[in-house]
Amino acid sequence: MSGTVRSAKKYSEFKSNNHLARELMESYPGLEWGKDFRSLGNKIGELDKGKVTWWLNNSEKAKCLAKLLEVSLEDLGLHGKAQKGVFGFQEFPEFPPLDLKREESWGLAEEVLDPAQVAPGYVGKFSLDRWFSKALIGNWYPPHEMDWLCISDELHRQLLSRMLEATARHEVIFVDSLADAAVRLANPKPLIVSVSHDGGDQDLLALAGRPQDAGLLVIAPFASTQREETSSEERWGSWESRTTRGLQGRRFDLMGRGLGRWTFKKIPDWREQLLAWVEVRLNRAGGDTFFSAQAVGDWLKRFDPLAVWFCTTSDVMQLCRLAHLDSEKRLPDPSDSNAGSRLVQLLFARESSSRVFRIKQLANARWQRSDVPWQGSLPLDTWSAISVTEAAPVSRSALDEIVSGATVGERKKAADRVAHMLEAGDPEVLLSSGLLTESRQGLFDFQHPTFAGLLIRDRLMEEVATESPAEWAMNCFDPDRRLLVDAALDAVSMGCLVNAAERLAAEPENSAKVIAASEAIFMAIGRRIANEETIPPALYFIGKLVIQRLDTSDDWCLAEPWSRSVTSVDEQLAWVGACWSWSLLPDAAAKIGSSWLFPGWANEFSETPYWLTGFVPHQEEEHASPALRRFLEVAYQWTKELDAPIENGPAMLLLPFLGKAAQGVLSPESVWWKALIGLKWAESLLLESFETSGEEAARRLWPSFLAAEREVLSEKKAEDKYNFPHMSFRSSPIRFWLLRQLKPTEILMGLSEADRIYLGHTPESLPPEVRAPLLQSLVDCAEVFPSFERFGFHAAPALEAYLAHEILGFAAAQCLWRWNAERAASLLVQGASISLAVRKTLFWQCPEQYFSKAIEALSVAPALCNAEERKQWVRKHLPSSGLFAANLLALLDVE
Repeated sequence: MSGTVRSAKKYSEFKSNNHLARELMESYPGLEWGKDFRSLGNKIGELDKGKVTWWLNNSEKAKCLAKLLEVSLEDLGLHGKAQKGVFGFQEFPEFPPLDLKREESWGLAEEVLDPAQVAPGYVGKFSLDRWFSKALIGNWYPPHEMDWLCISDELHRQLLSRMLEATARHEVIFVDSLADAAVRLANPKPLIVSVSHDGGDQDLLALAGRPQDAGLLVIAPFASTQREETSSEERWGSWESRTTRGLQGRRFDLMGRGLGRWTFKKIPDWREQLLAWVEVRLNRAGGDTFFSAQAVGDWLKRFDPLAVWFCTTSDVMQLCRLAHLDSEKRLPDPSDSNAGSRLVQLLFARESSSRVFRIKQLANARWQRSDVPWQGSLPLDTWSAISVTEAAPVSRSALDEIVSGATVGERKKAADRVAHMLEAGDPEVLLSSGLLTESRQGLFDFQHPTFAGLLIRDRLMEEVATESPAEWAMNCFDPDRRLLVDAALDAVSMGCLVNAAERLAAEPENSAKVIAASEAIFMAIGRRIANEETIPPALYFIGKLVIQRLDTSDDWCLAEPWSRSVTSVDEQLAWVGACWSWSLLPDAAAKIGSSWLFPGWANEFSETPYWLTGFVPHQEEEHASPALRRFLEVAYQWTKELDAPIENGPAMLLLPFLGKAAQGVLSPESVWWKALIGLKWAESLLLESFETSGEEAARRLWPSFLAAEREVLSEKKAEDKYNFPHMSFRSSPIRFWLLRQLKPTEILMGLSEADRIYLGHTPESLPPEVRAPLLQSLVDCAEVFPSFERFGFHAAPALEAYLAHEILGFAAAQCLWRWNAERAASLLVQGASISLAVRKTLFWQCPEQYFSKAIEALSVAPALCNAEERKQWVRKHLPSSGLFAANLLALLDVE
């Protein structure tokens, strides 16, 4: 099916999108088109696919294109200027547009500063609030920093840029390349620039022309140009930085520390959050929908647990559209070996079958070229070389198919195949085909990477199911390709996995393909164990095959696999998680020297090795990574049979035990809390596990949590004046959750006197309805003098118990008159039912506006004060007594 551009009758006069772009630039030289016609050709290709944002923002250029093609703007899908402040989702046209000024966007990512630009030892969180914040308070001075934010997710970049345009305090402009904004960059006013393409060295020159200390935020789909530092101590001033002057000096600085380098990092559960956001907006808009966030999320977890295939917001939004129009039931089963092709047909319904065929060929060609990376952009000549591998000579029979076609459609398909054979390797044809898009200057990638990946998924599943390991195993030595192999192994049925393992058994044990394939299957089985699948004994030999190659002689060092790197924490978590999973199979046990690598098979444990403690995220990390979550799922399974944590084990292994304590399986200990509270990521995981148990969990956990909080404070050293470890407990979301679940009486139930006294020192940290019962409970505690002011007016009902207190009585009366004067006045005049001492205390604290009650009380009970005290009281209040002056003086005559 042709797009809006190719549907124009006059389009046939042009050989390609690039040819059309060149003609457009020559026909209308008065407009600033840029130097590269290929970039414009890409924009025409995007318009043909319905991506209209750039053309709506460049209306004059759109009009020129329409004139050249002799069609209307409506024919091109450009129905007028984009409504300012409103963002529509072209991946999901039926989805309600977002009002950028009034509605909240999705919160799926956070900005992260390049770790190389963080000072050693710094603890804290960096942000771009100077650009993102809408608040005027605290932002009275303009930003002076120059920042570069890389957002590789295209839809996310567009939405953030448009959101800033609608709400930011500073000007936002949209350009093709940074060089196009050179004139505006020379103006020192703060500026946000959203860039879509890489302009190469010209971009750097434009950036260098920016005045010093003129605030700038660049939002781009690629990272800024970066040079290697001249020295590890360059930040203190190197020879080069001090002697390079002028424009070259600025370039030198901007390629180093003079430009803040940021990336937009998605939160671990971004897909679940996006699905929930979509569901809320669809329900709010009303109308018919088949969409269910829960159902689509469950399908995604089965089909793509490692987030290999659906890894961008655009991918997920397209998936949401399918589920909205026809429910998730139309989505293919994860174990379907043709699921990739089926999804491509559903997601890219507008693509013609010939284009699907061509991209499948191109994807296969790139996949087979092990010397070419699978991920990322490539130069055009590399793409040409790749496409040549799929070229084939045109045979007579191929030409005969054109002639013998029964219908026009059949003849056209045959002609398309011949044309593809003839054009393979032609760079102009590649560009005009719309299969590729320019991501950086001179570098190109698949127009639809998801499209290509899904088609390779089918290929891999078929190879695993039917072919020798030699067909797929060697891809495991390539990190990018290994991700797809792992995902395919997760998708095949258990029977296919058994067959693949049996074919592997026939190969030489120490060959490269056996090493790679056995470790890949080992990892896949580990993930299935974590998902609590039953593993057939026919696969046990894979564990022994892999384990016998490991060097487990030193428990302090991590025994590493041969075919995959474990340099990053996520890679280590995946590897160790697989090993821990295997150790949950007692019948598959192998002889090991490393207890911590296979804990389920170990009888005793050595000191916790450094590699295991290194898995714990920094305390300021708010979210556990997906890799850590998967690892902890295995840890939870291992600890099911343990009654207590391993002594001196890593803190993260306490999480399952607190989870079991919440369920009532065992009693919680304060030492567990002390190891975890203050670690934001751990608190987040605990909350998730507690919420399934609700009030019961809170009742079981609250006393031990409070004991830990109290112990932390008591353990503080006297000389440590500026450290307040107990405050991490007071501000913990766990504490707030526990207290919200409990009734006021339950919060105090079962607490020791020491616990209640501790809470009495900080009653403001408790819900208001708890403060009166707490204050009441402290009456009989020896030498406890609570501050009524800290308890506040919510504690007024408990003050009556303190009115007779030798030390606190006057303070209690004073507060009672302030917070519940009617009750105080009632007590004052009740007569003999209230002790004389209590009434006397209330009498002396009685405020002037209640003179009548005080006079009444004194008239009824002259014993409230003797003659001298009465005289002092009258003299004190007489100057402000007003109408009660005569009554006061009359009291002096009372004998």
